[in-house]
Amino acid sequence: MGIIDDGDAFTIGLSQVFKQYFTELGGQVVVESTVNKDMKPVLSTMAKAKTEAVFLALFRDERLAAYQQASQVSGLEKNIFLSHFEMLEDELLKNLTDKSNPLYLVDIGKTTTPANQKLAQRFATTYNSPADSYTNFAYDAASLLFNAIEQVAIKEADGTLHIGRQALRDALYNTKNFAGMSGKLSCDKFGDCAAVSFDILQVDSSTKNVDEVKANIVYTYNPNK
Repeated sequence: MGIIDDGDAFTIGLSQVFKQYFTELGGQVVVESTVNKDMKPVLSTMAKAKTEAVFLALFRDERLAAYQQASQVSGLEKNIFLSHFEMLEDELLKNLTDKSNPLYLVDIGKTTTPANQKLAQRFATTYNSPADSYTNFAYDAASLLFNAIEQVAIKEADGTLHIGRQALRDALYNTKNFAGMSGKLSCDKFGDCAAVSFDILQVDSSTKNVDEVKANIVYTYNPNK
C-alpha cells in the first residue's frame, strides 16, 4: 500500500489511522508521502515501490489530481485507489474523466427511521439546506449530553444549578441503548457512543453522480454485527 496525504493535521490523521489498521491486518505500507497538485513524482515513487493500492488521504483538488494523473504513470495500471466520502460530490465526479483505475470510497452507512426522517425535514426547512449524516451525529451528541445533565444536575432553591464534572462523565459513559437518530447508542469506557456502519462504494464507468455511486455498494461494515 502507498499512502498520500496533504501534510495537514486532518489528512495526516487519516493516513496514520489507515496505516495502523492496514498493518494490523497484515498489510505493508511501502511508501508514505506528502504532496502538492503535481502528483506525478510521488506517483512514480509508488510505481517503483510496486504498490498494489493507494489510499488518498487528500483534500478535493489534490485527490482528483492524484487519481487522474495515475493513469499517466507506468506501473500503476492495476492499482486500486481508495478514498473517503468527501469525494462524493457531483461536480467532482463529473471531472473524473479517466476512470482507468478501480476507485473505492468509504461512506457513512445510513440508518433511516421515521424519527430521523422527520429531523431531516425540520433541518431542511429551518436551514434551507439538506441534512446529512453529521446532522444525526450532532443531534445525538447534544441529546446524550442533555440526558446526562438531567440525571446529575442539582438545582438549589435560588435557581443555582450544579453539574458535577465526574458525575456528568459517569452518566455519559454509562449510557446504554439510548434511542438516537443514528441508531441505538451505548457508550464505552472511552466515551465512544457511536453506532456507525460504513459502506464501501465503487466508482466506475456506470456511475455518473453521487446517487449512483451511493447505490453502488460493494461491502458494508457494521461493528455491531
